[in-house]
Amino acid sequence: MVMGWVRPVLVPALLLFCCFELVACSASKETKVEEVVPVPAKFATFTLGQLKLHLPVSMLQPTGVFSVGSNNLAIHSQSASHPKLRVETLDNFQDRMARYLARGILDDSIKTFDGFFSELVNLVGTRNYLKLQKNMGVNVAISAKKYKRDNPAVYQFDFLEAKHIYIVFSNPKNIAEIYSLKGEISDADVEAIISGIRN
Repeated sequence: MVMGWVRPVLVPALLLFCCFELVACSASKETKVEEVVPVPAKFATFTLGQLKLHLPVSMLQPTGVFSVGSNNLAIHSQSASHPKLRVETLDNFQDRMARYLARGILDDSIKTFDGFFSELVNLVGTRNYLKLQKNMGVNVAISAKKYKRDNPAVYQFDFLEAKHIYIVFSNPKNIAEIYSLKGEISDADVEAIISGIRN
């Protein structure tokens, strides 16, 4: 008689106990997930003349400040399969533009570096100014674009196996300078470079 009374009480009690255990277990798992804090990436600055790039440390050489004219400058791609990305300056570009004008390779309406590279972007995929495209090495570019940002202006030319990025300083207050990054630049590299530019 007593056993008949205990059984109906015991079953709901066991079910209630199991429910409490499941809730407690779930709560402890949630607490553990919330305790995980991501470690922020470490950044450093690569400086070459007017060009300052705030990049992840993994992309930089041990020393990050260089003089204009330094040779063999490179930053590391974030893709382990890609080699180093070459960083160069385009010296005496005003003289180069003057030569293009004198030879009739370039229209005399183009007066600034920014105007020159904007024109070059517009020419990719067309049959206009073929000599100019060949001289600048973009006659076989697949696509090109200008990023929406002020001084410095940034241009990207995509080839089958590489990208070229040109960073153009043309603010009248500063010396006009052009920097190029060339190599197998990944999309992550492009994003880091564009967001890392410091005026």
